Amino acid sequence: MPLKTFGLGKDGLPQTNEWRFFYFGRQRLSYAYYWPGSDYLDQASITSDALALADRIAAIVAQFVQFFVLDLAETESGDWILIEVNDAQQSVPSEHDLDELYGNLRLAIQA
Repeated sequence: MPLKTFGLGKDGLPQTNEWRFFYFGRQRLSYAYYWPGSDYLDQASITSDALALADRIAAIVAQFVQFFVLDLAETESGDWILIEVNDAQQSVPSEHDLDELYGNLRLAIQA
């Protein structure tokens, strides 16, 4: 599926409009641009439709896993798709504010 691409990164990989979401159950803890240190960060944007899609997918995944990550990307046509579901314990936090991410995780666990 062709993705909205801004250019190539320093490592030669295409820098797409891709976003990483951390969840604890159905609670979204944090989301941020996927490509850490990208030269294209100022071009990246996310829509309310993408946020809603992530939350709908999270509601399904949360039935099976408590702590997880979703990666969503924008296609060339402007639609948003799921790229990956993975174990949040192994996921690079990308451009996430770590104080926000882990602060929200602490609050979610205590709730």
